[in-house]
Amino acid sequence: KNMFRYGKGRARLLKRYPRMWSLTFVFPLVFALSMGSIVLAPFHKVFYLAALYFPLLYLFSLFQSIRKRSLSLVFHVMFVFLIQHFGYASGEVFGLLHPQIK
Repeated sequence: KNMFRYGKGRARLLKRYPRMWSLTFVFPLVFALSMGSIVLAPFHKVFYLAALYFPLLYLFSLFQSIRKRSLSLVFHVMFVFLIQHFGYASGEVFGLLHPQIK
């Protein structure tokens, strides 16, 4: 819920100050589009590339868990990152598309 609000807040900031657009503001939009494109994967193999996010996320979570010396946390860390990424990206997309957010 918080990450969704952060995403909406960033969208509000971008609407008020369009000069602030940079590559870091585009990443959540690219993430949202790529996750949405997985639905099109049966029509063309290129859309399966977005699914690489999940094994990469697992590897990153594994790395973080090894670093903290607690392998039992791998799926917990992965779940937290999933919630953060999806919440933030959906909040930013919602904020940019919603006309009442200014």
